[in-house]
Amino acid sequence: MLGFKQYLSTHAALEPLRGGGSLFLVTVRPPDERLWLIGELVGPKHDGKAWNSKASTLACGTSRR
Repeated sequence: MLGFKQYLSTHAALEPLRGGGSLFLVTVRPPDERLWLIGELVGPKHDGKAWNSKASTLACGTSRR
């Protein structure tokens, strides 16, 4: 668990989050380029610069394929 609680972005594609939902944070890691889920911002609120929520309690993990 990494405890993310903020995602810096003003990208218009994230605007639907204003209506509720979650923002899942992922990354791709070498050497085998697997997708890793590293956090979830539940019900984030935008402050003009970033999406903020309570700290993520999601355990980090990778796809098994």
